[in-house]
Amino acid sequence: MNLLPRFGPALFLVLTFAAPGFATRCRGDEPRYLVVDLGTLPGGRGTEPRSINTQGEVVGVTYVRGGPCVAFLYSDGTLTKLGEPHSEAWGINDHGEVAGFNMTADHVKHAVIWQTAGGKRGADPLDIGTGVARGINERGQVVGTFEGGSLRNPSAQDNSVGTIVRVEVPRLGSQVEQGAEVVAINGRGQVIGSVQGMTTEVYPVRGFLWEKGEVKDLGNLGGPHCHPYAINSTGQVVGSSSYDVVPRGIAPLYLIHAFLWERGKMRDLRALRDGKNSAALGLNNRGQVVGWSETEAGSAHPADRGRVAFLLSDGTMYDLNRLVPPDSGWMLKEARAINDQGQIVGVGANGGQERGFLLSPLERAR
Repeated sequence: MNLLPRFGPALFLVLTFAAPGFATRCRGDEPRYLVVDLGTLPGGRGTEPRSINTQGEVVGVTYVRGGPCVAFLYSDGTLTKLGEPHSEAWGINDHGEVAGFNMTADHVKHAVIWQTAGGKRGADPLDIGTGVARGINERGQVVGTFEGGSLRNPSAQDNSVGTIVRVEVPRLGSQVEQGAEVVAINGRGQVIGSVQGMTTEVYPVRGFLWEKGEVKDLGNLGGPHCHPYAINSTGQVVGSSSYDVVPRGIAPLYLIHAFLWERGKMRDLRALRDGKNSAALGLNNRGQVVGWSETEAGSAHPADRGRVAFLLSDGTMYDLNRLVPPDSGWMLKEARAINDQGQIVGVGANGGQERGFLLSPLERAR
């Protein structure tokens, strides 16, 4: 299952745990969290957070009733609009630089960088060409797909100018590529993404790590699909990979598990309780991993089988719903990102309404 948008046949870039045997039960020293509703913009029907920085600032999109999605910034308890209608925010660094896109009146996506720190907040975003900016690191390097390439390297003197580079990802094996996508970049300039192949029976997806022109195939858990979603400063990568297939007529169902990749090896993080599907969507520099997991057995689509948000920390996979006050009114469904302070953002249901949440460890929240 791929939650990310697809791009054209070439991949572009821009410069300027539980493995088998890991526990899935709660322990006496389990963490506890305060849960906060991120709210919505006026007229909004739901909020989807996508990234959080060290300061606890969150970016993502709010969906407006009867209208388009709008990029937002959540900071100091306040949700504010970043972009115009039909805009999305994908990543934020510790300098308050936000990567995303604005859509023009003629329905063309323009990759942009919003400056949200201090007096820069409210200024016009920096337009870096047609396309979508997906991730940004502390050096201001941005990845995505935009006119002229996919990896933007800003100059040290002036962030308004920089070099945009097109980097072709070589074919992985003998397969013909149908599409490719760039996902994220860390502070070392390592980039992750995936390439989709095209064959007669199945469309395999190969995850990769790109660094200084060299590409590493991330491998898989036994199935034909690998989707990386996040990378930390040490080069650890998390995502999902198919590991088994359930015959189902013309369209077979591929079961997926969350994975943690490091130093050339992919670990299967399994799922909570009797679940057969899971995906890791975020991790921090401490190696803590967040995502979603089924909790019930069965071969139905993951979205239909008791999906819950999980945290993997110190070798234990936790259902995050068991780590918030039982009377909170929340059902936490997906954890999207986690910062180095252990704060987690994701989506769930609060009072029956789809909402975005922010979890803060109780020792930090006090």
